[in-house]
Amino acid sequence: MKANLRNSAAFVTLALIVPAAADVTYSNLLDTAIPTGWTGVTVSVNGGSVNPFFGGVGVLNDSLFQPARVGTDQLATILNLPVGTTISSSNGTLSFSSGVGGSEDHLGTNFSAGTEGYIGFNSNGNYGWMRVAFTFDTAGAVIKDWAYDNGGSGGSIVVGRVLENVVDGTHNLVTLSPGTGETFTLGSTLADKGGGVINGVTKTGAGTTTLGATNTYSGATAVDAGTLVINGSTSTSSAVTVSNAGSKLTGSGTVGGNTTINPGAILAPGSGVGKESFSNNLTLGAASGSIFEWDLASTPAATGRGTSYDAVNVAGTLAGSDAIFRVLLNGGQDFSETFWDTARTWTDIFKSADGGSNLSIAAIFSGVEYYNSANGALTGIPTTQGYFSFSGTSMNWTAVPEPSTALAGLLLGAGLLRRRRE
Repeated sequence: MKANLRNSAAFVTLALIVPAAADVTYSNLLDTAIPTGWTGVTVSVNGGSVNPFFGGVGVLNDSLFQPARVGTDQLATILNLPVGTTISSSNGTLSFSSGVGGSEDHLGTNFSAGTEGYIGFNSNGNYGWMRVAFTFDTAGAVIKDWAYDNGGSGGSIVVGRVLENVVDGTHNLVTLSPGTGETFTLGSTLADKGGGVINGVTKTGAGTTTLGATNTYSGATAVDAGTLVINGSTSTSSAVTVSNAGSKLTGSGTVGGNTTINPGAILAPGSGVGKESFSNNLTLGAASGSIFEWDLASTPAATGRGTSYDAVNVAGTLAGSDAIFRVLLNGGQDFSETFWDTARTWTDIFKSADGGSNLSIAAIFSGVEYYNSANGALTGIPTTQGYFSFSGTSMNWTAVPEPSTALAGLLLGAGLLRRRRE
């Protein structure tokens, strides 16, 4: 019986168009029905293909698509992987066969009928996962979505860290949920579904997700936890809210919609020193306490917008109040360096555009703190060395003279006074 399944015909073929090479390629929500009976649906992923049939009870795979199994036999039971499982060449608990394979009883006891599960796979040298619901030869079996890393041999992907689900008849939601210490770049374009259905994006999980493409979805973008890096772009219709303390928006791309950084949340342009652009309004703090992280290069400089220090372009209105200006000193330097012995002024941190006008920041920031990368500490600024202040479009550093310098100045003043008396 198993051998016959290998030669099953009359498959309904679904050719899926995927984007160009990127760290993670995601299919978007498919909800592709798996028919009952001998016909099935053939899904092509990264050059390999898999065909679930009998409502998902059976499976057929070619030599380029290898499901993770309980053993290396071509007919061994397919695993149901928990969310958070890393699929990679270094995960010794996963077994992949070779050549054409499949079986009628591949489910074993690993899957429950009608309940979502995850198949892991190695497709043409890239690791991935596929979200499925099997029904044991009854209606309702579906392939919901899939994702794979595009890094080639030795790459890895974590199960379930990007998912799209239906919210209602007109809204879907893409959830990006890397765990602590996890990071991935989503190279696929996130777009609306069409037919009046729009997509929104929510970033959860303590890890980091990078959006690297030109994304066109028009629903809201919510950064609830961890870090969202926008190195590509988002639609002008997608309002962005960075909601909770410690959640962060960063990157060197273009944020299209109106953006709000809530109290305790962080805006950090660039990845390291860099520049981020906003096509609409940017509000630093719907109330007090939002944080703007300002990176300085290893060698501090008062010129070099976007290369020596972080910069932000805001085409709309820059607004806010009581925000915190956090200075990040990289390379282990601190305020004892000679750079800080002289008064400094930065007038162009926030601009309307490259070559545009400088934007006023004096009413937005109420305090300054700094983070030293050498010791990983967030501390106050040594007031004996100097202090920051804001005026109009400028952030200013006023240096406090060393005691010896100040004394020399006093003595000189006294000498001049004597000469005048003589």
